[in-house]
Amino acid sequence: TIYVEDKELEAKKQEVRTEGQKGTETTTQTYTFNAETGEATPNEAKVDVTAAVDKVVAVGTKPVVTTKELEFKTTYVEDKEMDFGKKETRTEGKKGTETTTQTYSFNAETGEVTDNEPKVEKLDAVNEVIAVGTKPVVTTKDLDFKTTYVEDKEMDFGKKETRTEGKKGTEKTTQTYIFNAETGEVKADEPKVESTDTVDEVIVVGTKPTVTTKDLDFKVERRKNENMKKGTEKVVRKGQKGLETTTQTYKFDAKTGEVTLNCFRYRI
Repeated sequence: TIYVEDKELEAKKQEVRTEGQKGTETTTQTYTFNAETGEATPNEAKVDVTAAVDKVVAVGTKPVVTTKELEFKTTYVEDKEMDFGKKETRTEGKKGTETTTQTYSFNAETGEVTDNEPKVEKLDAVNEVIAVGTKPVVTTKDLDFKTTYVEDKEMDFGKKETRTEGKKGTEKTTQTYIFNAETGEVKADEPKVESTDTVDEVIVVGTKPTVTTKDLDFKVERRKNENMKKGTEKVVRKGQKGLETTTQTYKFDAKTGEVTLNCFRYRI
């Protein structure tokens, strides 16, 4: 039996390529007889040979190649310049491969096949890199100032004067975030609030009383006097003009700055 290696045949599989056939060797021994002496002597033997046919067995040593995929990992990185809630793939993930090639050694005498040390080739995976936005969110809102009214009894009625200009304040809220590098999760941190105080507007409102005067003409009263000569007149008491003084006061509402009239005060 002859063993031959077949590198295209499945490893360790045997396949008979030629059936073996036994040969034959036929030997014919003849003799020569001597009639006088009665002796027989052997002639040269005749040998007929039919050759044997060797059995040929193919033995497979085809290498076995196995490939398995190597999963990539996903890595998360923080980007403080990218808006919160936004994600961006910076590096596309690619699977790697691990290829194992099993080869064999062949013994032509016995047909035995033994395993060689497997050869392993690796193509590393490319990890996926995802950037996660954690840019702080800053919001600002105006804080309206209040208007305060104060009364000034030395300033003319109807006049208003701004003593302090009102200024709006601001409230600035900065929302930062906590980043988990393992999961890519982002959670809101405690917001930071910074305030600029308002400056209240102060308006002075005049409530100085308004005083007006006017003269009151006197009347001339003529009385009959029997003791006086007819057609003559004598001033018994000189007339004197009167005076009407009007004092207008005002009622001040500190909440609205409104000024309303009180009742007139007369003095004659």
